[in-house]
Amino acid sequence: KVLSLGEKITSAEIGLLATVGKTHVKVYRKPIVGVLSTGNELQEASTDVLESMKIRDSNRPMLMTLIDELGGIGKDYGISVDSREALGSIIDRMVSECDVLITSGGVSMGDLDLVKPYLEQNGNVIFGRLNMKPGKPTTFVVLKNKPFFALPG
Repeated sequence: KVLSLGEKITSAEIGLLATVGKTHVKVYRKPIVGVLSTGNELQEASTDVLESMKIRDSNRPMLMTLIDELGGIGKDYGISVDSREALGSIIDRMVSECDVLITSGGVSMGDLDLVKPYLEQNGNVIFGRLNMKPGKPTTFVVLKNKPFFALPG
């Protein structure tokens, strides 16, 4: 055994494989993970001056960095306003462009928490709550054969 399953192949591993005569190995590309924040109250983290009743989006930059640290390719879909049409359009685009989807916000019980109702209508909900605080409304869905993690904001 030269390399272990899941090991990252860099130039050093290529040299090792060549040494033992292995010129073809099965590899997998990094997953593309789409990240979207939702909420009319959000502004970009880079915003210098916050508008009244707004907060900076801290979850999306953190998730994008975590995806990179874990070896995935993060695709940033920005911030969606609280609108069924806007949210549905962005999620449809994410499904067509990504392997895994993550949203932050929109999964609680408020009138403008629109992610969970969208997923219940369009996907196969695996679980819709965790026995954990904070984080109770975390939802996991399979949407068009793609894993979708809907996290509370």
